[in-house]
Amino acid sequence: MNIFQVLSQGKARLHEPSMSAMLGYLLDSSEDHGLGGDAFVRVFLAQLGVEHFAEILRANFINSRVALEEPYQLINGARKEIDIELTLLGNDDALLYRIIIENKIKVGAANPKQLCEYYQAIVEDGAFNNEKVMMVFLTPESKNTVLVAEYENLTRLQVGHHKAWLFWYSATATQASMVTLLRQVLLAEACGEINPINEYMRHTLKAFIRHAIGAFSPAAGQISRGGGGYR
Repeated sequence: MNIFQVLSQGKARLHEPSMSAMLGYLLDSSEDHGLGGDAFVRVFLAQLGVEHFAEILRANFINSRVALEEPYQLINGARKEIDIELTLLGNDDALLYRIIIENKIKVGAANPKQLCEYYQAIVEDGAFNNEKVMMVFLTPESKNTVLVAEYENLTRLQVGHHKAWLFWYSATATQASMVTLLRQVLLAEACGEINPINEYMRHTLKAFIRHAIGAFSPAAGQISRGGGGYR
């Protein structure tokens, strides 16, 4: 039985917030997922760019926290809710890095202005302390012009701020994706590179991988884009 496929039957679809919740759970090193705490967030940061997170990746343990639907306020009063906000903490819980993940599970949800507006809200919000920021665009693999425009329109980044485009799944063997990263964790566990994962979580990860492949493969209606971008 694959619980993710069961919950996606009929009208009970796994919507964007549910996918964000599962991903956020895995990225939070304080959660009870049994992935050695930071095993998944490590491969995630390495994929975003070792050059950006070199010092953090050298730490014995990565202290990461996740907030879902985190609200930010623009100067004009508009409210923006971030799908996933991943914060990396140092000694005394000092904030080292803020990673904002805009999660889209459908190509049709693309909005050319949305990623820019989210970035603007983060910069303008009173809680912003000039820490390093990474904007992550997480989508199906697609050539959709509006999706491309949403990513490309985010151009005016402050010093120390970066952006990255990741796919949920790619049929291209050389293209990294969330499915690839989850497989890396399972392989590391099988090879004894990380502590054993309990059987329940191991099967849950495999089920989530199978669900992502089914939901985001070209056969599910997604058009191959050929590659994400990192800047």
